[in-house]
Amino acid sequence: MTDGNASWQTSSPVEQPDRPRRGAMVAGAAVATVLLATIGAVGGWALANSEGNDPTTGAGPEVSSTVGPSPTKTKTRPPTSPPKTAPTSKAPAGQFALPDLTGQSFERVRQDLRDQGLGWTLIFGDSGEDPTVVRTDPPGGANVRKGTAVKVYVSGAAPLTDVPEVTGLPCDQAKAVLVDSGFEIEYRSGKSGPVLRQDPGPNEKRRWNEKIVIYCGNVPNLPGQPTPAAT
Repeated sequence: MTDGNASWQTSSPVEQPDRPRRGAMVAGAAVATVLLATIGAVGGWALANSEGNDPTTGAGPEVSSTVGPSPTKTKTRPPTSPPKTAPTSKAPAGQFALPDLTGQSFERVRQDLRDQGLGWTLIFGDSGEDPTVVRTDPPGGANVRKGTAVKVYVSGAAPLTDVPEVTGLPCDQAKAVLVDSGFEIEYRSGKSGPVLRQDPGPNEKRRWNEKIVIYCGNVPNLPGQPTPAAT
């Protein structure tokens, strides 16, 4: 039992932590952390930049070089030599070069050969009506002399033509007329005097190169005439 003088001792209340102060400390620490991180990033960027690296791309230093236009190569052409001309061969004395007569009509070729003092032989094809000369023998460019007979090869067959009348003409003149008309001549009684008869007769149709028989001179017994009685 306690006496009445006993006094109650009251304990001092527990002191509460200072919350505003702690929040300030936490905020300060956060600011310091952010500041240090920023300083570190800036330092790293400066270090990287001093080494020539771009921190944003990570690529090395960009090296620029100026490239000029490539020199143009000029091809040098070799000097051109003058064209070679074939040596011209001179025809021997008394001869001349036969012209190229192919591609023309055989009548024109025949006239050209006659004008140059040459003979001719017309050789026709088997069929057709093409009058074109396909080749000659000797060929164009060959050396010939006057009087040479040239073979003329014609593409088409020999055409029909009228037989002219030559009776009464001198034999040599009759020959020229018949040759001009495209015929060959067969003499049955010599080559002088007038033409007394011809076979086939005038205005009949015959082909080029066919023979016309003529009788020239004083023929006592012509074909188809009675033989005079012996005395």
